[in-house]
Amino acid sequence: MASSVLPTFPVTVEDIPYIKQLFDLALLDLNQSGVLREFAAGYCYSVEYTESELFRSSVGIKGNLTAFLVNSRCAKVVQFFAKLTPLKGVSTNNPHRKTLVLFFKKEMLVYETLLDTLHDHQHQEDRGPIMSAFEYKKLFPRCIGWWPKPEEYAFGVKALLLFETLKESFTHIDALTGFAIEPAQLVVRKLAVFHAVALSCKRQRPEKYAPVAEIVDSVPMEPTYTSKDVKNIMRRVKKHKDLAPHSAQILAALSKSQEAAGIEELNEDWVGMCHGQVCVFNLMLEHDELGSITDIKMLDLRHLKHQHITSDLVYFLMTSLAEGVLKTNLNSILTTYHETLSIELEMYKMDQTSFKFDIFKQQVYRMFHLQLLHCVSQLKFFAPLPEAINELRTLSVWHPCSGSYVTNKVDKPTYNELLKRLCLAFIDTNEFRTILD
Repeated sequence: MASSVLPTFPVTVEDIPYIKQLFDLALLDLNQSGVLREFAAGYCYSVEYTESELFRSSVGIKGNLTAFLVNSRCAKVVQFFAKLTPLKGVSTNNPHRKTLVLFFKKEMLVYETLLDTLHDHQHQEDRGPIMSAFEYKKLFPRCIGWWPKPEEYAFGVKALLLFETLKESFTHIDALTGFAIEPAQLVVRKLAVFHAVALSCKRQRPEKYAPVAEIVDSVPMEPTYTSKDVKNIMRRVKKHKDLAPHSAQILAALSKSQEAAGIEELNEDWVGMCHGQVCVFNLMLEHDELGSITDIKMLDLRHLKHQHITSDLVYFLMTSLAEGVLKTNLNSILTTYHETLSIELEMYKMDQTSFKFDIFKQQVYRMFHLQLLHCVSQLKFFAPLPEAINELRTLSVWHPCSGSYVTNKVDKPTYNELLKRLCLAFIDTNEFRTILD
């Protein structure tokens, strides 16, 4: 009754509840990273809708570009890691169809709907007749101005170009960036990571990914950062035996980016440190002919000033691993990530007043997400999970309008205590090893 991309990973109707849970985790991760902050109230779990209802709710209402981009990103993340194809013989009226419909949208359908959304938006603003994709590309440098918030929606226009360019091959990049509609700082930060991924893809598969690097290179939006950041990065580079011989090239790359123009309200330290780490990682890949990086700690992830940047970089490693770009051991990535969480928890114990528990909470959710992806990569959906996770998931519901979790069943102190128990459960070495096994 079912077919799959990989013969070793058959998908049956009985698997649907587990697939749904994986999808929930993708949403959970997006929620915590702020991608869904501006999502429409009617979104919630669009996966429950039929295909026509999904498009009507996420795209048809006021040309909701944000909702559509997030929906497409969720679908691609889950489709990519679960390696699914549509279940044969499942009708549109079947409830299973409602669960799976979001996973199986063809890339051109995604692109065409996005283009229609942009057309609708432009038409509503009385900006003239509908344009072709070619005309949009011609107007790309200037068309940002008619978005309500140029610094936030500029990335959506770039997403349009990438949808068209990558088509069936954009999963690797899409899973990393999510085409997030975010404030200027996050847009630039993700663009920096986009740049590194594009270069890596261009090197690994030039026939497919070369256009991506050209598009990203043409975008005049790169982060700048302080001389102190450059010194910190270079100090770590020079101490590493494999990177030290290339320190001059790395310094040149960082200095070049430092000369690029910034954006208003751009926090140079915050964005720059991430970009510096990505530059080093990208060059590290370039100088490793086999792509076999065994020492993930060479990036010294634990000493980044902003732990959510560490999260993005580890997610980059995880995604690259799944794509076959890296040949390293997934456990080493998760172990490094676990050590980062351990340090953050110690910070929290020492100074609960200044430690940003929200950031740490976000890290734990991301860890939960990575763990499920690890299970999928091993052709199994579940591994033993701390009991607190199940409790937390039954007590909390994400509310897209408020950008927070709504806990109707418990009071806030109880909820916070549960979160702390969840964090502690992940820090327990034995339990973490059980999860990895």
